[in-house]
Amino acid sequence: MPCDYTIDLARSLVLSRGWGVVTDRELLAHVRALTADSRFARDFHQLADLRDVTDVQITASCIREMVRLNPFGAGARRALVITSGVVFGMARMYQILSDESPDELEIFRKMDNALQWLRIADAKTKLGWISTSAARRSVLPLERLTTSRRRQPPNSAWIEIKGSDPDAVYPCVESRHTGGVTA
Repeated sequence: MPCDYTIDLARSLVLSRGWGVVTDRELLAHVRALTADSRFARDFHQLADLRDVTDVQITASCIREMVRLNPFGAGARRALVITSGVVFGMARMYQILSDESPDELEIFRKMDNALQWLRIADAKTKLGWISTSAARRSVLPLERLTTSRRRQPPNSAWIEIKGSDPDAVYPCVESRHTGGVTA
């Protein structure tokens, strides 16, 4: 998964963004880079925009390692924004395993709800890449964005997910692993 993050020191906020295919290697590299960043503090909040993640290829052991390496501490609020059902399931597994963690973690389907929960809804326009439009929020080169939007993965399907937005239909790419996770 190509991913990046920005630290907004004025808001004590980590803005993380992921897109493409999520793998063990990229997830662990992301958390290790954040932990090593001298600007990071354990009580910072996090907004993770995972709306452009297209598939998950991660193991259960990676999720357990992510819980163990979690750099966030007491007072930190972490909001994950996810539209894919498969990614939501993996995030929910992480949330359950990190139940003993001192930070608060919530999963959202809508960016506005995550911003409100983090108490930064008024900063939406100042946070740059946050938008409801995929074309506007993307930092991918236009050529890659156009290509990725044009191609349909061979195992893709459209599924309906009942939740906060009952009319929403999300793309879902079947994982190569049973249930999306391998032990």
